[in-house]
Amino acid sequence: MNKNTLILACVLVVASIFFYFVDFLIFRDWHHMFQYLLGDLAFMFIDVLVVVVVIERILAGHEKQAIRYKLNMVIGAFFRELGTKLLFTILDSLATKQEIYKIIAVDQNWTHQDFITAQKSIYDVTDRPDLKLIDLFELKTFLGQKRQLMVQLITNPSVLENEGSAELLWAISHLEDELETRGNLGRLAEADLNHLSNDTYRVYRLLAGEWLNYVEHLKVKYPYLYTYICAHKPGST
Repeated sequence: MNKNTLILACVLVVASIFFYFVDFLIFRDWHHMFQYLLGDLAFMFIDVLVVVVVIERILAGHEKQAIRYKLNMVIGAFFRELGTKLLFTILDSLATKQEIYKIIAVDQNWTHQDFITAQKSIYDVTDRPDLKLIDLFELKTFLGQKRQLMVQLITNPSVLENEGSAELLWAISHLEDELETRGNLGRLAEADLNHLSNDTYRVYRLLAGEWLNYVEHLKVKYPYLYTYICAHKPGST
């Protein structure tokens, strides 16, 4: 308890005692005074229940919705600038890419359960990216160009409070660091390729999951944009 709070508490207690004393001086009725005092004390527990449990939960729910809304705005900028291109660059290097395109082919009739099922299917994919199908120099350049955006996102409180988004951004930053530390990306040893493939696979799984979360958000908040995505499914052209 800080000093100001302690002072306020003391003032309130003294004021309460003072007015009870005035009440006694005027009415000279201890019985009446204690009767109302006990009644107020009894109701105090109901008051605490309403204020702390009910109202606080309502306010916390509204605050959580506001934070989620801000987070989705930030995630939208992330996918426009970086995420979508990175996701499908990696996806095209997977042997099972056609099956994955079918998994994430969102539809107007999708429900919340459909998105959950799609995410589970994405996480169940075990084949690693074939880095020979990715231009690693182009990928390193692309991530380097988006470094300032990544810094802004990583330092955003709304992003850091969301475990999935924060983990994704750290995974992408780590992948960029790994690419930067290598010299000639066209002549990597097999061990380096395997290590980078595992890092890329981690980015893919997190990125695909966040993409589905974001698209589901669009379905609720921006149905016209969601309709556009449904009409231009990844892998449909």
